[in-house]
Amino acid sequence: MINVVHYCKIHIPLSWTQFSTPLSGVLLNALDLIATYAERVYKCVNTEYVNMYKFNPLEPTNCPYFLIYRVSLLATSVMKKELARLGSGQIKPAYLIAMIYLWNEIDEGDNSEGTGLRLNELANNTGLGPSTITSLIDRMERDGLLRRQNDPFDRRAKLVCLTDSGRELKQSVLNAIDRTIGKILKDIPDADIEKNKEFLGQVLLNLQKESEL
Repeated sequence: MINVVHYCKIHIPLSWTQFSTPLSGVLLNALDLIATYAERVYKCVNTEYVNMYKFNPLEPTNCPYFLIYRVSLLATSVMKKELARLGSGQIKPAYLIAMIYLWNEIDEGDNSEGTGLRLNELANNTGLGPSTITSLIDRMERDGLLRRQNDPFDRRAKLVCLTDSGRELKQSVLNAIDRTIGKILKDIPDADIEKNKEFLGQVLLNLQKESEL
């Protein structure tokens, strides 16, 4: 198994150690990639592969693909309810991964407002394709969370920056994420959580490799 703690520090913009529930960061990124690539991976799986692992796709409760898919859907539903409690109506689950990278960019820089990220940087960090990230940024800009501005070092490029509203929502959104993870992990022993971190970390790596094919 991989060292998931090391993996998270490299690939997850907000470390799970910032939350009271340790699976937060890796779960967010893993669920996002699982939802994006699971169907593609499944289409590549043939009967011989399924039999080797003794998973029958006709038995959804016994097939990891369907279990992960259901977890992704239900976790997103719970997250949506928690975000709705904030009352602003601006933040949606699909926005979270981009917002986290932009918040993290502010935390790591010298400018309290941040300098922003290029669109291709956000696409690479989030694992989203060019058309998908463009559509996502369009919606987030429409909802007043971020803006595009010229890159002072490259006139051909645009930077994506948080608005005042986007920056101010940070702590309340992180609290909503924390509450969601708490509900997901309720009554699960710490030892099982550690095993699940390794499992999700490996699933994430597998899907990332598959997406590059």
